[in-house]
Amino acid sequence: GIGTTAILLSQGNQVDCLEPNNVLRGFTDWRARQRGASLNFVNGDMPAENYDLALCIDVLEHLAEPEEAAKRVYDALKPGGLLFTESDFTDGGHHPMHHVSEDRLGAHFWNDLGMKRKSTYWWEKAIA
Repeated sequence: GIGTTAILLSQGNQVDCLEPNNVLRGFTDWRARQRGASLNFVNGDMPAENYDLALCIDVLEHLAEPEEAAKRVYDALKPGGLLFTESDFTDGGHHPMHHVSEDRLGAHFWNDLGMKRKSTYWWEKAIA
């Protein structure tokens, strides 16, 4: 998206931002520089078990292969790493590439990977 959360989290933290859309990526970079924030952009080649925290907000419901994206996020998290995710699979056809599911929050993606649900939007990767 436009990087609001990434910019906020960059204060005192190292933040890697994944945005495949070049226009949005450029806008996020511009916004970060305006605020003196430092973001590192990655192209989906995230190192395995490298991240303490991942955010996946309004992403999966728009992707052609949401299972693959969820697996990449999962693989990038360290054991014990946390995930904040929010997806809305309830759109009634108002957006292109918007999946609809009875599992309106997409919890099955994270359950299938063996993550532990901590609350509605927070998940934890098991410690090996």
